[in-house]
Amino acid sequence: MSSPTPFETPSQVADDCSICLSTLAPGTVLLTLSCNHKFHLQCLASNVQAQNNQCPLCRATIDASVVQLLAGATAASTPTRPVYLPPPVPAVPIQDIPSIEEPVDEAALQTAAERLATAQQAAATASSDTENLSLITAVTTLEYEAQPLETTSNIYGLVTLQAPTIPQSEIEVMRASRIPLDLICVIDSSGSMRGEKMNLLKQTMVYIVEQLNHLDRMAIISFNASAVDRSHGLKRMNEQK
Repeated sequence: MSSPTPFETPSQVADDCSICLSTLAPGTVLLTLSCNHKFHLQCLASNVQAQNNQCPLCRATIDASVVQLLAGATAASTPTRPVYLPPPVPAVPIQDIPSIEEPVDEAALQTAAERLATAQQAAATASSDTENLSLITAVTTLEYEAQPLETTSNIYGLVTLQAPTIPQSEIEVMRASRIPLDLICVIDSSGSMRGEKMNLLKQTMVYIVEQLNHLDRMAIISFNASAVDRSHGLKRMNEQK
């Protein structure tokens, strides 16, 4: 039995490695077993590491010295890689801004509740009094002022309806009689709201603020990557709104 040639680098090789099916190209480290079958050294070492101590082609037993040699080649070819742990991410300090809510004016709230009850009672009384009901004004405009009697055709007309006006004093009473509310507006301030969307959002917020009175409270929460309390709690919509 001829001894194997462990580390062989042939100049011209035309065979293929039966383990990886790649060409036994010149310049690669090869190993010829005692059965004269050649393999890549690394392929045969991986084969031995898998507890396969036979030639992959003829199933001849590989010599113990060659097995030890291949085991050493496997250990040398797979060095232990150092494990690099990422540096700890520093904790971002959280700015805890206390939410300070303006208290509800209990006396004004009680007055508004009584005023609302009075307004509801007055509305119920007025609805039952048909003599004092305001009438709707109707104006009719025809396409033609007159038409011969013997002629039959369609005549188009325009009917304009005008609702009765409400005195300014009653409007103020209606506004003051509304139950106070707490309103929380959640708005999107991310990059997708640039341009016309942001302008429309600002106009909407201005309209909402103008509809609130001094007994109402509002808070604004804006979110982008995180939610932020812009108003720091519910604020009353007084003269400084």
